Amino acid sequence: MVQNRELYQKVQQIQSSVLSLKQIYTLERLPDVAHWTALSQEPTARNLLDIQSLKAAIHEDDLATIVYTSGTTGEPKGVMLSHKNIVSNIKATIALVPINCDKITISFLPLSHIFERMVTYTYLATGASLYYIQHIETLLDDLQRIRPHYFTVVPRLVERAYDTILERATTLSPLRKKILFWSIKVGKQYPERRLNFGYWCKLQLATVLVFNRWRAMAGWRVEGIIVGAASLAPELGRLFTAAGFNLREGYGLTETSPVIAFNRFEPGGYRFGTVGIAVPSVEIKIDGEEEGEILVKGPNVMLGYYNKPDDTQAVLLPEGWLRTGDVGKIVHRHFLQITDRKKDIFKTSSGKYVAPQPIEALLKTSPYIAQSMIVGFQRPYITALIVPHFTLLKQWCEEIGCIGLLRHI
Repeated sequence: MVQNRELYQKVQQIQSSVLSLKQIYTLERLPDVAHWTALSQEPTARNLLDIQSLKAAIHEDDLATIVYTSGTTGEPKGVMLSHKNIVSNIKATIALVPINCDKITISFLPLSHIFERMVTYTYLATGASLYYIQHIETLLDDLQRIRPHYFTVVPRLVERAYDTILERATTLSPLRKKILFWSIKVGKQYPERRLNFGYWCKLQLATVLVFNRWRAMAGWRVEGIIVGAASLAPELGRLFTAAGFNLREGYGLTETSPVIAFNRFEPGGYRFGTVGIAVPSVEIKIDGEEEGEILVKGPNVMLGYYNKPDDTQAVLLPEGWLRTGDVGKIVHRHFLQITDRKKDIFKTSSGKYVAPQPIEALLKTSPYIAQSMIVGFQRPYITALIVPHFTLLKQWCEEIGCIGLLRHI
């Protein structure tokens, strides 16, 4: 399928050399060229027979796709996923997310990653309308034009949205700035359980004064945002949920097709600072008394790594459990909390083990810190490498009168 005549002519030139290419469709209407609407015609009996024949030839344990991991701890590995792996995860996700044919969704994360691919499959399986945005830089305009109900993000995009709000605060009048930061403070106190009357009153006021403007910028219709691929600061989850966006964090790996756990949308089904409860048909076990490596078992666990039997054997245990390489614990009876990446934990020269992620997450709760990294391997102490949020730092210097310090920022 191509957009216009120019692209159609390019593909037509190579059509004879591509034996698998049967038909070219165009999005624009062109004379004597098949238009994409022809695909919506009723299938013939032969078409249905061909589909049934293809389905019969595929077994659920057959290889469906190979997805390569990023290779942050070594060279990339090809993760082999079966049809059963993928379909089981689609079914589990559909049971948890209230998406149907009346909902509008958007996609802008890389489709080379299993996270966005699985989300796309889920949208298609439920009949939801799916839009692809033009570019990440046009996201705000596209949100207002498409007005989606649901979409997925990585934590960095949530952090960028929050940083943008703080940067724009520097241009506000003292009164409006005070109202904004009061509303943010109220949002960061949002509870998981029932709201008491006093907090409810403050939240309604913050919604009228500030949060409704945020919702308008996103098209007014957002019912839920799914966050994955990395950890999200709990206070940001609280803030944007209070604002009406209902952020729900999940957890998964390429090796698990990918969803392992997910915070539900119904009341009582989510906890900020956790990645939720195991999805249906998936089991979670902690390799330790209270905290340890997270082990996963279920129909979503991969077949193995392509042409890497030793690597496969290192993570797939005989009983069917997969070693995730992540460290976590179960809190509030059922909720999984990720505490660190097993390979990120280091030992200082004094013999003390340090998990850097909780410290980094705590540092990033400061509005003046954009990014942080903890280092200290084979040193007697740990050190933080910090990237400041320069715009807010300059504003703070001006407010307290540190004019001399401004020259060094």
